[in-house]
Amino acid sequence: MKPSDFADFANSLYACVLEFMVGEGLTEEQSAFYENHFPEGNDNLVQWEILCWASFLMLELLSIYGERLDFDEFESCDAVDFVEIDEMLNGLNDACMDFAGVE
Repeated sequence: MKPSDFADFANSLYACVLEFMVGEGLTEEQSAFYENHFPEGNDNLVQWEILCWASFLMLELLSIYGERLDFDEFESCDAVDFVEIDEMLNGLNDACMDFAGVE
């Protein structure tokens, strides 16, 4: 995978998260990414929270290494930010239980 492929993926993933979470509009390319990776009816909030955290991490890495960013809020990032890591770990635990069908 080339850095530009990773940048395309990370930026598109974050755009899809924004679209799902707050209704942010998508470009034509981002819409195609959304349709290819997120089938209709995929509204599991725990999964989207995990995707949100993952996309934040990927965009922070892009910023640190000077790769292309489609979102201004990440341009000044110079280190990975582990804010709210405890919430992320609890969310991952909930997601694992959900995926396994555990009550």
